[in-house]
Amino acid sequence: MNSVIFSLGSNQGDKSKYLQKALEEIEMRIGEISKKSYNYETEPVGFESNDSFLNACIEVKTRLNPIEILSITQQIESENGRSLKSFSGYASRTLDIDIIFFNSLIVKSETIQIPHPRYTERLFVLIPLCDIAPKLKDPRNGLTIKQLKDVCSDTSVLPKKIMPV
Repeated sequence: MNSVIFSLGSNQGDKSKYLQKALEEIEMRIGEISKKSYNYETEPVGFESNDSFLNACIEVKTRLNPIEILSITQQIESENGRSLKSFSGYASRTLDIDIIFFNSLIVKSETIQIPHPRYTERLFVLIPLCDIAPKLKDPRNGLTIKQLKDVCSDTSVLPKKIMPV
């Protein structure tokens, strides 16, 4: 079995409902959720919006490969009202599902990068990730998630813990 770690986020509509729907769909289509973080309320990073985010991280056990997983997560996002991801900048969204890790694999292609290229710069990912895997090491630099969180240069308002996913 493979281990995949996702970051989930929503800042439009019924955010809790979108995250719950993502959990249900991931479990049906990708694999068993083995760990769940708390939900965190966070401010948007990289763009302006009056709507805060709900963010969380989960670990899933799966037999699928990263490309299959990416295709499924993009379908789940689309089915839940997410417009196509923009490469020109960030925008509000009903649902965002990012692959942070897949085992200890390092992948860099036109369609996918694992580990996620910017997760180490984002407390809204690192803090929930510490809930489920503080000792997990980034295969690129050998630092644990807790170490990465402790040295993160993100100056946004610290995420506010809401409840378990």
